Amino acid sequence: MSLDRNFRDPSPRKKQWAVGSRFVAITLLSGMLTGLMPAMSLAQVAAGTERQITPQRLFADAVATMTPDLEKEIQQAITSYQSGNFAATRASLEKAKELEPSLAPVDVMVARLHFLAGQMPNGRATLEMAVINHPDDPEPYLIFAEEALGANRVTDAVLLYEKAVKLIKTFSSNDLRKENFKLRTRAGLAGIAERRNQWSDAVVHLQAWIKEKPDSATAYTRLAQALFMSREGDDDAQLQKTIEAFGNAQKIEPKISSPNVLVSQLYGRLYARDKNETYREMADTYMKRALESDGDALSTVVSAASWALDDGRLDEADSLLTKARLLDSSNHSVALLSGVVARIKKDHKAAEEYLLAALQAKLGDWTTANQLVLALVDQGDAEKNKRALDYAMQIAQKNATNANASATLGWVYYQMNDQANANKFFGNAARIGGTNLNSDSRYFLARAIFDKGTNNNAAAQQLTAALAGARLFMYRTEAQALLDKIAVTPGTAPPQN
Repeated sequence: MSLDRNFRDPSPRKKQWAVGSRFVAITLLSGMLTGLMPAMSLAQVAAGTERQITPQRLFADAVATMTPDLEKEIQQAITSYQSGNFAATRASLEKAKELEPSLAPVDVMVARLHFLAGQMPNGRATLEMAVINHPDDPEPYLIFAEEALGANRVTDAVLLYEKAVKLIKTFSSNDLRKENFKLRTRAGLAGIAERRNQWSDAVVHLQAWIKEKPDSATAYTRLAQALFMSREGDDDAQLQKTIEAFGNAQKIEPKISSPNVLVSQLYGRLYARDKNETYREMADTYMKRALESDGDALSTVVSAASWALDDGRLDEADSLLTKARLLDSSNHSVALLSGVVARIKKDHKAAEEYLLAALQAKLGDWTTANQLVLALVDQGDAEKNKRALDYAMQIAQKNATNANASATLGWVYYQMNDQANANKFFGNAARIGGTNLNSDSRYFLARAIFDKGTNNNAAAQQLTAALAGARLFMYRTEAQALLDKIAVTPGTAPPQN
């Protein structure tokens, strides 16, 4: 099976929450808490497939209703773009602009096409032209601001949003676009406050966003998080507001997990950060409430299984996943978590089957494919190794800046006794990884370093970091055994914690 369909880590700038990190984030707030912007924050759209580009997706924020002629020209622009005829693309968009002068400038429309097709460098270059040719249009600055915030260049984002806000105040050529700009700005300013842990400021921006667009489930979900994080001590009133905000989000979007699940996951995040046992107990309490009140909902069962697995309760997680498979065996998260449990149990055949099903359900998912690679290579079979290598090479190619992808590929080569290529990709992982290496990757690097016999201290440091990281660490037993072996090796200094 080829993985080459938009196959990349959807958020390489974020810490990878996989086995070897904290697995609970697979279902964290149903993907609603972090990195969410309104639909047209194009610079944050992961590389898309051209089939996803539609006239409505391009211009829903600019025209309330498209005339047949306008839609025809925009569709022609999309068709020309997909065939690589960029001159014809621009010509069609210029005709569309003549039909509807309130559309965005042509440079901005072309940039949108690039972003939706995943052509980020071309999109940025076209936006630079838009800034010069249309200095009064706020959208180029908004897109640049959203991109900067997504890349965690927060100060850059602040300056770009400030420029956009000034332009929005005097912008008058399209009321629909102007309202969209305001919402995107609210979302962006809230995102800045969230990045800086300025939760009270985030609450202000999110409440303003909701006032302008009260049907936004995303805004309510982020407001709930901000209210929770801005509490002082055991503030029951603020916690109740958190639950109410989550409830409002669920009313708007019923697919969102229940408030009890989401509060549990927030406490889980605090426990991961602070290792405070009280947070763990609260996470457990709210997850139990969720199961009592909404235990037949798939999202609740999956979230509870993820939490149990993350908390080291393997049998409980396995039991919950059995129930989840009865509810929907084709669900991506169900198959993924089932595969992880099977890996822990060393049931390699079941792990492979579950993870293949998970990958088929969500072909572009980095975590799933990485787990499949490791499930294959763990079996010690030459044919499985070849398949693992094929997958791992695709992962590394599509995620050139992801140190963990490079480490996984190095591990496959290592298992195949190809030391030259193993060392190449381990070296790349160490060079670009820094603190972003997960526990699995640190173990892989430590094994390679130890086998060289040249720097046991470096191997011990990697192992110590791996063991201190994720509670759910697939190679914990092997890592501890190797660290113990290094500890009694002459000339090895004690690892630094």
